[in-house]
Amino acid sequence: MFNVRQEQKARQLAAVVVLSFITSFVFGVVTSQAALAKTYNQSGYALARYSPAEFKAVKNKNYGKKVISSYHGYPRDETKPHVLKKAKGNKAVTFTTWAYLPKSYRGPGDMGNPQSINVSPDGQYAWVTYPAQGKKNYGYIVRYDLFALNKLNISKPGETMNLLHGAAHKSYTGKTLTADEQAAIRCMTFGPTFKMGHGACFAYNPKDGCLWFCSKTGQKKTDLQRINMNTLKPDLCINYKMYGTVAMGNNLTFDKQGHCYFHSYSGGGWTNAPKGTIKIYQGTINLNAKKKIKWKLMMQGIRYSLSNNIQSMGYNAKSNRLYLVSNSTVMSVPVAKLVKGKLTKGDIHSTIFTDAREYEGIAFDNTGRSYLLVNKQPEILCAKAGF
Repeated sequence: MFNVRQEQKARQLAAVVVLSFITSFVFGVVTSQAALAKTYNQSGYALARYSPAEFKAVKNKNYGKKVISSYHGYPRDETKPHVLKKAKGNKAVTFTTWAYLPKSYRGPGDMGNPQSINVSPDGQYAWVTYPAQGKKNYGYIVRYDLFALNKLNISKPGETMNLLHGAAHKSYTGKTLTADEQAAIRCMTFGPTFKMGHGACFAYNPKDGCLWFCSKTGQKKTDLQRINMNTLKPDLCINYKMYGTVAMGNNLTFDKQGHCYFHSYSGGGWTNAPKGTIKIYQGTINLNAKKKIKWKLMMQGIRYSLSNNIQSMGYNAKSNRLYLVSNSTVMSVPVAKLVKGKLTKGDIHSTIFTDAREYEGIAFDNTGRSYLLVNKQPEILCAKAGF
């Protein structure tokens, strides 16, 4: 039986619950107890209407789509860098292994399938997403300290090149680690497991210094969620709806002004956008506005893709270019011309590489240095500024 003080506390608690409900109803804000993240349920449509007749596809050179039937895998221990070079295209670039990433650490093959990479502007941290084994649509983030790894000569050909990968495998198999291997393990910070979707739709927003992701890709009723950079888990979610038949894309990136982007392929219903034409959408996030997320279609598209499956998007603040990454291919366009509708076929850079690898993502630091995440075997490759 309650005493008087317990009854007073119960009434106070009930009042708080009612007040919280009223606040959530009026302002559209809900705190998810499961995720401990503030949630906004946006009304209306996030995608602005447009006239298909005004859309134009830039007829870039058709190099033919690169289709990979099977990926080229590599042995577990590597002491020499892989080198990826241009086979075809109008933009030459060479990527060289910077570090071999772990494949098994807390379980067999638990880190063998990374899905995206983002790098801090100063180049110190790389955030890589991984799917959780045996738990569909769940995953986690690992933050790598690139500066600390560099001090361990991780990119120098020889035994140290395999240091991180080898240390993780030794730890998994219960073997004793050397001092350098222990130091390499300390360069990884693991975030908690949460519902992230496929894990490829992740991007770093330089405007607010946070990671954002979509857990409901390929859907018209979708979301954007913000990652707390200390806890590496979501702390804010915005649920919203696209318009018409357009669904949220499978990838995401931000430019230096905080605009976000995703892509889709034309289904062929528009005469001025034949099937396979790449469409690019630009969005804004404003947490102080009633409509917090807005998207619009860029009225110029790219007629020919380099692949039938774009894996990710990236942005280089140094060159102000937007990148579309497919398996063994990379294409880019200048953002300024894309936004103004002034793209020409010469503005579209294309690189088809000689290898048969699974490209998972590309990121850039503020010097323009590029970091390419490649799978099977997981590794980060780098190219000098200017790409």
